[in-house]
Formats: sequence, C-alpha cells, structure tokens
Amino acid sequence: MPSNRKRLGLHWGETGFSFVEVDRDAATISAFVPFSSLLKPDAGGNPDFDDPSFLDAIQKAVTNKGFSVLETYFSIPSKDVLIRWFVIPWMKTSEIQDVVAYEAKKYTPFPIDEMAYTYYPTTLVKGDARQIGILFVAIRKDVFQRYLNVLSQSGLNVVYSEPGPTSLIRSLIFKKQIEPSQVTAILLTSKDSGSLIITSKGHVKFIRDFKVQIMPELASALLPLPVPKGNEEVSRMKLFNEVRMSFEFFSRQHENEDINKIIIFSSGLNQSFWSGLSEDIGMPVDIVDPLRQLGLSNVTDVGEVAAFGAALAGTVPSVIDFNLSEGASRQVSLKKDEILERNRQLILPVVIGVICVFLMVLTSWGGGELVRTVRDQFLAVSERLSTSPDLTQEEAQKKTLEEVEKLTALKKLPLKSRMEPFVARFASLVPKGIWIENVQVDFDDKTAAVENPTEQSDALDGLPVSAYTSLKTIVRMTFSGSAYSRDLNETYVLVNVFVDTLQADAMMSSLFKNIKLSGVIAKEFKATQNKIVAFSIACEGK
Repeated sequence: MPSNRKRLGLHWGETGFSFVEVDRDAATISAFVPFSSLLKPDAGGNPDFDDPSFLDAIQKAVTNKGFSVLETYFSIPSKDVLIRWFVIPWMKTSEIQDVVAYEAKKYTPFPIDEMAYTYYPTTLVKGDARQIGILFVAIRKDVFQRYLNVLSQSGLNVVYSEPGPTSLIRSLIFKKQIEPSQVTAILLTSKDSGSLIITSKGHVKFIRDFKVQIMPELASALLPLPVPKGNEEVSRMKLFNEVRMSFEFFSRQHENEDINKIIIFSSGLNQSFWSGLSEDIGMPVDIVDPLRQLGLSNVTDVGEVAAFGAALAGTVPSVIDFNLSEGASRQVSLKKDEILERNRQLILPVVIGVICVFLMVLTSWGGGELVRTVRDQFLAVSERLSTSPDLTQEEAQKKTLEEVEKLTALKKLPLKSRMEPFVARFASLVPKGIWIENVQVDFDDKTAAVENPTEQSDALDGLPVSAYTSLKTIVRMTFSGSAYSRDLNETYVLVNVFVDTLQADAMMSSLFKNIKLSGVIAKEFKATQNKIVAFSIACEGK
C-alpha cells in the first residue's frame, strides 16, 4: 500500500535528531542533526529543549536541509516507551479494554491514568483453551506532551507517533532485511551501551538495554572509521556475553519461539569486529550498513533508518502500527489480513453455513446432481431434530416429516442449474468496501395433488412421505452485510449504489421481480472502533 504523498520521518535519538523525507515510499532527503550543533557555547553538554533559540535551531536545520513537508511521523526514543507483554483470559472484544487497563497496573511503574497507551490483542491457543496475549505500549503523558510541544513550537506538524523500535522494524521489513514471520534479533550499539530488540509478526516481542563499561571503539561501530585495536577483544567478549544473556531472558518469556537470526548495524570497515558472533551464539548474523540501507550517500546514523520507517507508517501491512498520538486506552486497529488470520477458526463455520445455504438454493433452482448431497444434509438435520431435548416427540416428528417431504420434492427438480452463474454474477457486483455476512433463504412451495398419497418409498422411521407430481418454488433471499468508507455519508451512498446496481443488472432482474433495501443502520465495528453501516437487501423471486 504505497503512500501517494510526501512525508517527513523524525527519530529523536540520544545524541540528535534524524530526519528523512519520503516520497512514494522512497527516501529522497536525509539529515542527522546532533544536539551538540544546537547548543549555546555556554550550555554545557545538555540542550535546553525549552529554550527558544533551541527551537529556532530545529527550524533552521529543517529549512537548510531542503525538506519540503512539515507533516511529521515521529519515532519516539525507546528509553521513554514501555513495551510489555502479558496474557489475559479469553473474553469478548468489548470487555478487553477494561481488563487491559486493570492488568497493565501490574507491569507499569506509573498510574495508568498518567499514561498514553495502546495495545494489540493476539489469540493464543493451548490445547482446547483460548487466551488473549496483550502487547502493551505506553508513554507517560507529561513526557509525551513535552516532545510534542517542542516539535510543534519548532513548526513541525506531528500526525503520527510510535515507539522507535517499531519504526526500525518497519524499515527493515520494507527493505526485505527481515522476514515478518521469523523471529529476528536486532543489535544496536552506542559509545557505552547497547540494545537488543527481538521482533516477530510485525511487532516487538522483547527489548533489553544494557551497559558495557569498556567499549570506546564501539562509538565508531556505526561510522566509517577503523576500529582501534586496544580493547577490541575485551569489548567484543563483553558484548557477546550481553547478547547471550538477552537471548536467555527471551527464551524464559517465550519458551516456544526460537530466534532465527540476528541483525547488526555496522559500517563496512568495521564488520570484522563482529567476526565470531555467529559461531558464539549458534545462528546466522547479518550485517546491515546504514550507509546503504536508504540508498542515500549521506546517511550516518541508525536513527535515520528509524526515521525512514516512521514515515512508512500504515504502508507496510505486515507491521503493527502503534499510534500513540491517538490518545490513551485505544486498541490497535487490525489490518484486513490480520483480522482474517486471527479469526480463521471463527469465520470457517460461518462460511460453511453460507455455502450450505447456497447449495440448498442451487437445488431449488435446478441442479439434480447435488440432490443426494442436500438429502444427506436433511437427513442429518432430521436425526438431530428427533433427539433434541427441546422438542416433544410429536413436534420432532412433524418437523422431520416436513424436511423429508421437501427432499422428495427435490428429486423431481430438473438437472440444469441457474445457481452457478448467479453466484458468480452476484460476487462480481459486490463493490470494494462492502462485504456480505449472511444469506437468508425462504421457500414458497406450490404443489399439485399427489398421485399416490400412501407412497412410502422415502419413509423415515415409519413416517409417511408425500410424493409430489410437480413443484414450483418461489425463492426469497435476504442478503445482510456491512459497508465501510472513511466518511459515514459516503458509506450510505455506497450501499444505495450497490442496490441500484443489483436492480439494473440483467441477470438479477431475470431472477427477482423485486430487489429493495429492507434495512440500514450505522453502528460501531468493535475490532477497529470505526463507524460502519449494516444493511439488508431483500430479493423476491419470480
């Protein structure tokens, strides 16, 4: 889903700002602005983010680099973002939010009402039991607001905000450095610290920051400079040990998941520093050069890779978009493919049911080759009816007789079917933005007198069965579904246009004498909290 407009990605790092402008999913301009360049001569080592001169310096940095857009996609530094994983019992979607707010109190050091947060639910199946895994992402409201105030006062329009690790993951997946379905570790290093991020299925599964006391040479591990030889081996051993410890922590939390590979950002001149890591941890190691990741010659910092990923928000389907700018207590909207995957087991019975209904209609409009299949379905229904605890024996026999009488009539239907072309035609008329959820079929059978009322050829449990000499069935079908467009008024128009299309179609008008909209109402789709329009269309056969 490529973006059709320019965007500005911004990553706020430990040592400076990283900017990347994106046009049609390609990086066009990038810049790294170190905080040191924004300091006053007497400011010491820490910039004053509230100083007007600092804000003015950010504006000039953006202007001087030639960025043409101010619509900003903000990648928040990971040090200020809480990412937690916990499991809750299976429950209705409408109940999850309150439970998440309650459970999150156990995993956050701050009161929940002081945090802007979002979360992503995942279905977990253990044996016959289902649970819900919650990926919880939060930031303190006062900290978050401070970031937004600085950027807003600098003239940037922040429209989207997400954790920095998510931005980095999206960039790597977009550049095909990461396979979304695999479990991948990403190692980041700075002068005296490191961070290990583990990702799978488009989101962060684990993150651990650590300190390494003697690592002066790693300050250049991301820059095109040679690595000093002095303490190289000591630093390497300490770093490799931190990686192993991180993997052990991850394995305790996710027992059934194995890491497939590790990715390290390092310049080409420093790749020798990582030799031996693959053998040490027993998995493949990929070296990614940030100088080449974006296809730009002036990339000098991993933050620019993250800024590029932030600008791609919403355009990489396999990555979960955690937009903290939407406010507190909001569930992440599921993408279409994710909804289908997570609800596969729940959707399947509905699909089977709809198919069975279509098969019944097919036999009613002709199609003797499927009569035996439908007859078996009816016999199964009859057997269930006869043993239902909610029915008396007399009621069960009556319902059974009705079903068997219809089966007998079905045997006399012609072999030629009109249903197959009807299904294909109807499917082709359903526009984008509309989906059919249910099909209800009613039969109005008109029969002639029987030749032999005592015929018992299809008797079931001794019940007499009538054998009709002729049968004409009027089919009434009601299609129920939902529609969605970004604008609610447009959604209503979409439904009305769909009805007009059905009425104007030659095949539909040949089968139905009347097609009309029998119900329409706006409601909230719980999975995404968006407004949709539910509708039903009644079709009366000729």
